[in-house]
Amino acid sequence: MVFYQPFHRTFYNSFLAQNIHEPVVHDLVLNSFKAFLKRNVMQYDYRNNRVHFVGSVAYYYKETLMQAVKEMGMQAERIVKSPMEGLVEYHTSC
Repeated sequence: MVFYQPFHRTFYNSFLAQNIHEPVVHDLVLNSFKAFLKRNVMQYDYRNNRVHFVGSVAYYYKETLMQAVKEMGMQAERIVKSPMEGLVEYHTSC
């Protein structure tokens, strides 16, 4: 079984990325982002605060993430691949 193989997350990520153009895969990723937004972001005052995303999943699937954000009636400002980018920017501007 795939779940018991080493690096099963890597397998799934590469599978999803290679097949994102397939409607079933696209809908799976889109609905997963919507569930994430509902569970983790919409619990807060997202209408009056800026929403940003950090991480490789958000970065590599940004088109689908932005579609989910729009469909959920939200607005996102930035998507960065690594938290280090923001830390470097912050500390060099101080």
